Amino acid sequence: MANFLNNIFGKAPIVDTDKLNLQAQLSVQSCMLDLNLIRIAVEQKKIVLLQDFFSLTTRVDINKQYSLNKELDLLNSYISSYKSASQSEFFIKVSNTVEKESLIQVFPFILLPLIQNAIINGYNSMENYPIRINIMASTNSLKLEVSNRVNHYIQSQESTTVIENLKARLTLLYPERHQLLINSNSNIFKTTLLLG
Repeated sequence: MANFLNNIFGKAPIVDTDKLNLQAQLSVQSCMLDLNLIRIAVEQKKIVLLQDFFSLTTRVDINKQYSLNKELDLLNSYISSYKSASQSEFFIKVSNTVEKESLIQVFPFILLPLIQNAIINGYNSMENYPIRINIMASTNSLKLEVSNRVNHYIQSQESTTVIENLKARLTLLYPERHQLLINSNSNIFKTTLLLG
């Protein structure tokens, strides 16, 4: 992409690495300490139900890659925490075709922000319109698709700090090895993350 822009405009784009680093750190922190999740759990007097998730987050070295299956365990714990703490019905469908023997390595909390964005900013309380998560992996590539019913009370689910901070982190950790595709219409918001 940088080469494409350079060819068109004749110069390389200016990148503010300090800003990217700060946004990347915020991406991780907002996953580790999801304030929306904590608020819901406190309101429902269910804070103890978050213990398993927070226990997993404290055992992670965010600077080192680890197995994709550990990241998926973290995702499952995160989703379970939301389901347990939520005061209303919470509908989410996960399709995972990753084999237990998968050798794919990822940085911690790299998949969680797309799910976090769908939970916080999309609708998830209608059984006919659950949040849908599809996780697929091959030998050395990974694809995560997250879709949800559009929340018409927010202007754009794409222009959230969760998405912006994830973009910065992907730029730093997976330069030239990632694609983040975002599609939206009047009913569905869908994100697709490709790592390889």
